Amino acid sequence: MRIGIVGASASGIYTAIFLKRKHPDWKVDVFDHADKVGKKLYATGNGHCNLLNENFSGRYFNCPEFIDGLLSKYPLPKLKEELANLGIATLNKGDLIYPLSYSASSFVSYLNGVALSLGISFHLGVEVKAYEANKTITLYTSEGPKAFDKVIFAVGGLSQPALGSNGSLLNEFSNHGYAFKTAQPSLCPLKTKEKTKMISGVRHEAKITLLDNKKIVYEEVGEILFKDDGVSGIAVFNASAFIARNPSGHYELEVDLFPNLEIDKLAKYLDCAKKNSPASEFGAVLEEKFAKYLVFAMKMQGDKSLEATLKRLVFHGLELYPFASSQVTSGGLDLMQIDAGFASKKENNVSFIGEMLDVDGLCGGFNLGFALLSAYACSESL
Repeated sequence: MRIGIVGASASGIYTAIFLKRKHPDWKVDVFDHADKVGKKLYATGNGHCNLLNENFSGRYFNCPEFIDGLLSKYPLPKLKEELANLGIATLNKGDLIYPLSYSASSFVSYLNGVALSLGISFHLGVEVKAYEANKTITLYTSEGPKAFDKVIFAVGGLSQPALGSNGSLLNEFSNHGYAFKTAQPSLCPLKTKEKTKMISGVRHEAKITLLDNKKIVYEEVGEILFKDDGVSGIAVFNASAFIARNPSGHYELEVDLFPNLEIDKLAKYLDCAKKNSPASEFGAVLEEKFAKYLVFAMKMQGDKSLEATLKRLVFHGLELYPFASSQVTSGGLDLMQIDAGFASKKENNVSFIGEMLDVDGLCGGFNLGFALLSAYACSESL
């Protein structure tokens, strides 16, 4: 059996390894236009490679029923077991699961070594331009045509094109009759109508609340980072996922800078600080340039007190940062076009896995976890 995998992504590498371990006599070739294996993996988990999450479930994805259906067959303990079978020891930091090396580069290097030891062939710097599905599947590559019994596409989405996800085959898939949900950048900073340049670089632990038409869509407590033209941080990234899934909404972001303090207690702190140090009262709770910004924001919002602004700093006109600044792509190949084993319902011997599907999760190992889950489910079905 000859297997062609397009995309040396996390899902592509996992699938190649699982198939070759299961069928040592099969010939497995992996193609990627990038110059090295798993290029996007190097940037995951801030360079530490967040593989999974102890709370891995559908509730963290745009398609909960689809994910929970897969997990009913391949639950988290099974996925951990398969990693262990590959010699991958893991490390927990809270609910986040990392390789024991705590290094994305070491993890990729190890996976590459496993693949090579199994006899998997990598064709790097080779572009797949088109394909033809007949009795065999022909890939038309920059090295010429290549024939396979089955082909698995693991080409990713549009996020971080500098790391290899450039959507170069989207038109080809459309020519084959596949439908795609419009792609949007997800897990990215948010631009705001309000000017934030004067507090660019300021970090603060806060509770963010995303509202759509005044209805709460998402809430999370975490560190927020202010940028020249908006806001960033893990909590904001997660909020961006909900905007990406419904870009036509009318959103605003509320930031509570002191979620563990009631407004009356915060007012007492500020009043006491003003009495003791009239010239620098804000220094008791905030760094100076942030305090100046909040006085400006208080006037803009029409708040009667600083503590009201501290508990509800509002941002409007939210826009997603571009794909280059996003961690994953929201949207992709419609899930109705694949079966439970990720095989195409339109073409025989063609499968689709990973980020190119209309599956996106929140931060915390969920998207890389789906790469593993889809790879294992696909390999088990072949």
